[in-house]
Amino acid sequence: MDRRRFLKNAIAGIAAAGCGVLGWNYFYDQSLRQYSRELYSRKPLKVRYKGVCYGLSPSFYRPPYPGPSLDSLIQRDFQIIHDELGCNSLRIWSDQNERIITSAHMAADEGFDKIIPSPRYMDSTTEETITNLSQLTKKIGFGKFSSVVVLAVGNELTVDARGIYPGFNYWERVSQIEKRQNDKTCQKKLEGLLRDLISAARANTDLDLTYAAGSWEWMMPWDDLELDILGDNHYWYKDYGDPKDPENDYMKHIEHYRQFRKPYFITEFGSGPCVQAFDRGGWRCSGISSTYGTEDGENAQARDIETYMGMFNMAHDTGLGMDGCFMFDYYDRDSQIVDTGNPATASRPRKAFYMYKSYQRAT
Repeated sequence: MDRRRFLKNAIAGIAAAGCGVLGWNYFYDQSLRQYSRELYSRKPLKVRYKGVCYGLSPSFYRPPYPGPSLDSLIQRDFQIIHDELGCNSLRIWSDQNERIITSAHMAADEGFDKIIPSPRYMDSTTEETITNLSQLTKKIGFGKFSSVVVLAVGNELTVDARGIYPGFNYWERVSQIEKRQNDKTCQKKLEGLLRDLISAARANTDLDLTYAAGSWEWMMPWDDLELDILGDNHYWYKDYGDPKDPENDYMKHIEHYRQFRKPYFITEFGSGPCVQAFDRGGWRCSGISSTYGTEDGENAQARDIETYMGMFNMAHDTGLGMDGCFMFDYYDRDSQIVDTGNPATASRPRKAFYMYKSYQRAT
């Protein structure tokens, strides 16, 4: 261990010990032994950038998002993600510009090969979204690390922002997806907002740009938008067909994006720890499932992640492979792979953590 890593770990340990006294020790475990376990045999993952999504206490989550509040604990998480989960990439999302910038620089120090700062200005108007992103790009910097950073200009803006789909809040807009996804007026509004965001970013930074598109936003003219990497938040639904069939609709969706001949990241995929999650988009199980967080739920979540890995490898073998994949999410309360549990106890990795860990990058 080099001197810099030694000092960093020592500082994190001191901070974590203090947090334990304050009752926050569930964000931190002084030993990496529990993360070093291997529950599943190692297998290849034929994706260059293996990543995870990491939320930074976004203020729009109610109840509060269970993420760490101290930089030292975030740095410790990044070490676990890099060294134990085996990820060389990280997508950092939040609605707070300063936290995004600080944490992205911390991730660069940790040695990640690809970092995606991903602002989500939930419930902001389109004008406010442009202003907020412009302010972020004026401060983000990066210098020698710029080659590893890809800035997301937005995330699922039809539902995150106000002004494209009807609805004052997120869930009102989500309820409009099926009705509005083929609405040409809404499509034009999204395209216009993306062009404005890209222009605002280009004016202030030379970082590569991407956008984390909702799977229902596939119809954008991706070849005509000045994005360096295409991003796709794509979860599995049971009506897509058979996950082992190379002709299933999930694979056809990948094929659609690959036709634009740009690097392609699946910026979100994943599943919650309950038996129904995979068939309904991988999330929002906690309110409907008695298996949420149980052993059966954890086993199901691990199987779901294994199924995704099988599809990603199949996509590679059929010539459709993506360049990066980012599992959602490290802490999200409905799909977390680290169980924060009771605030009086230490966090622990779920079985899905170990399943994802078992897939080692082969490219």
